[in-house]
Parts: sequence; C-alpha cells; structure tokens
Amino acid sequence: MENQDFDTRSDERDRHRIRTRLGLEAIINEDWTAGLRIATGSTEIATSTNQTLGDSDDDGSAFSRKDLWLDLAYADWHPIDGLNVIFGKIENPFYAVGKHQLIWDSDLTPEGIAAKYEWSINEAWSAQVTGGGFWIKENSSSSDLSVFGAQGLVKYALSDSSSLTGGVSYYDFGDLRNTTIDTDVLKQKGNTWSTNKYVYNYNMLEVFGEYGFKVGEMPMSAYGTWITNTAARVEEDKGWAIGMVLNKAKDPGSWQVGYEYRDVEADAVVGGFSDSDFIDGGAGGKGHRFSLAYQLAKNVQAVLSYYLAERHDNAIYNGENMNLLEADLVIKF
Repeated sequence: MENQDFDTRSDERDRHRIRTRLGLEAIINEDWTAGLRIATGSTEIATSTNQTLGDSDDDGSAFSRKDLWLDLAYADWHPIDGLNVIFGKIENPFYAVGKHQLIWDSDLTPEGIAAKYEWSINEAWSAQVTGGGFWIKENSSSSDLSVFGAQGLVKYALSDSSSLTGGVSYYDFGDLRNTTIDTDVLKQKGNTWSTNKYVYNYNMLEVFGEYGFKVGEMPMSAYGTWITNTAARVEEDKGWAIGMVLNKAKDPGSWQVGYEYRDVEADAVVGGFSDSDFIDGGAGGKGHRFSLAYQLAKNVQAVLSYYLAERHDNAIYNGENMNLLEADLVIKF
C-alpha cells in the first residue's frame, strides 16, 4: 500500500502495488555459477519492479495481466577465494553504507561486467575493491553510452561487536551532456536539461563511512556518505546522507528501526538511476526517511516507510513538499 501527498497537487494518491521476483542459481562447477531471475515491472522503468493493482492494459481492459521481465541473467567466475567476476545482467556490485540509494536505486540491475576482490589484511583489517563497466544505451548510428565505476573500502574490527568501514567510489557516466532524454532508457528526474537534453556530464566521487556497534544486545549502525559531481561547470553538484539502523528484524517477533536524512542537489547524481521513492524519484530534493520492520513469522515481514521531503533546485518542480507512506508485506520462500 502506498499513499502520496504533494502539497502542490489537489488530490492525494492511494494505490496498492505488488512485486514478485523468482530466481534460480545453478552451480556449474567449482569455479562457475550461473543465474537468472524474472520479476514484475516495466521495460520503461529500470528502478522499480512494482506493479500497480488496477492499472489497465493498452486497450483499457480492467483486471489486466501483469508483466514479467528478465531481471537478472549472469555468470559468476570465482577461480580463487575472495574473487568474483560477474557478467551479464547482474546485481549492483557496489557497496552502499546503510543501503542508501542516492546513486543507485536498489532495484536497478546493471548490464555489463564487474569484478570484486575481498581479502583479510590481518585479524583486524580487511579490504575490498570493486570495478565494473555497464552499458546504458547501445546506438547503431552514434556513440554508445556507458558507465564505469570503481570502489575501494577497508574495514577495521574494533572488537567482536564493533567495527569501522570507510571507502571511496568513482563513477564516470561518459558523455551524457547533450544526450537526448527519452522514456525508454534515461529519465530526466530532476537533472538540469534544455530542449530535452542533459546540460551537464556526470562524473561522481563518493566518500563514505559506517560505524557498527551494539546497544546492549542490539546491533546498531550509523553511516554517512558524501557525493560530488566532478564534471566541469556543474553548479548544483553535491549530495549527502546520514542515517542509522537499530536492531535487526530476523527471528519471529524481532524488529528493526531506521532513519536517514539526505540532501541531493539537482546535478549531484543521474536522477533516472537513483532512488525511485524519495521525492517521487530523482535528484533535487532533501528530507527524511523513517522505517520500521517487524518479523511476523519465519520469512514473513511487515515494513513501514515514511518519507517527509521537499524538492529543491529541481528543473521541473521546486519547493514542492512530498509525504509518502509505504506499508509492505514481504514474503520470501
């Protein structure tokens, strides 16, 4: 269930939505695995697998059947401990503190190749490096669009129950400037644009940190991330978030609460790939996210999320407040 309330619009929006994912992974041999996953969603929206109940099909028929699409199709080569080379349509390989979605929506499944290597330096220190290159849009008559990313992080175990994690990421979205925004691949979603084209390029540097510890017997983490678009002549180029997560909803009767505040300027990130819920998707906004999860039973969880946010420095909307309430029932098998 979802309730949207924008203060510049006359009506609230209430809708019920479903999402389904079904995956399969096969062990080929000691060095190779392969997998696929189908999911609900739309070919036009890369950042969501939701389907709205009551949506009619193209000819207006009610109770229309919902679409299923290929969400993942990949091979994973892991010849040595700690190394994974994955290619195809894959899960996002980059680590995000607090599972933040300032750069990448959690539903996004990029297409290309990535490699990740994790190793222990000593009993206290461990490290991880990740790199990847992904196609955004293949053009038969002009240059292709792609994104390349690299990330490095280290983790230090302060004790058996506390640790510090810190790292740096860099993402180069190629030459997006003057690229035409269309409905199939790239959506404007708050970025600066002119005559339906991007005004700036997007080369994003991220610095992040996370502190994990315990409050009594409850696990807790506090995190922060800071992002800047290093491309030339970008004005609204910064984004940041801080947040916390207390406890973990895992066993029946357990719970988890979370809070995050973020501020993402209009051209800090590529809006079409960032969080699709916050400010109704994209960049150019700031505000709060509150969350509560309760484990009803084994593999059954209830989740409440509430966004209290404002769009600012946004090419389409500016100064618009948004309240969004989401109530989810998550069933896994």
